[in-house]
Amino acid sequence: HATYEPGVARWLDGPPSPAFSGADTINRAPYFAGRRLSATLKELKDNYTVELWFWNGLPETLRPVTGTLFVRGDDQLTLGGTNNAPGKLVFGALTGRAAITPKTWNHVALARAGERVAVYLNGNREPEISGNVPAARNGSKQVFIAGGADTATSFEGKIDEVAIYDRALPPDEISRHHQQAALPP
Repeated sequence: HATYEPGVARWLDGPPSPAFSGADTINRAPYFAGRRLSATLKELKDNYTVELWFWNGLPETLRPVTGTLFVRGDDQLTLGGTNNAPGKLVFGALTGRAAITPKTWNHVALARAGERVAVYLNGNREPEISGNVPAARNGSKQVFIAGGADTATSFEGKIDEVAIYDRALPPDEISRHHQQAALPP
């Protein structure tokens, strides 16, 4: 189970897909602004995947880190800002290629298999980010969505349909998850 911190706005429009909430029903998502979602995952090891849909509400020119999407120990997936990665996904020292337009829904999946990390964007089978990053030695069980320890890098926007798996999903499965959402162009 996960817990919202006080101050998270709920029930805003989520990704417009009947795959999430059914036909003729509005999908709802929380809006984060300085607050997080946290969970303790007892069995999460060094092989895992986190995937989610996000809608960034901030321009990438306001802060060094526009927002933190996911944190587990030393693992941190952020959206870059004035830190020379404006609007791009960042994991540690690794930076993505595509600049993500604010106020658009995007699907991201971070897959870790030991030291091997791959981040996939919007169903692409080729990773946006890939490389080797040492796994946290403490095997942290605490995870955060929409922020980390530093509130200066908290995410401001909507995050929906978060899933965490106890294995590194292959690119084809991640792409299939994105395709099943069938978001309109």
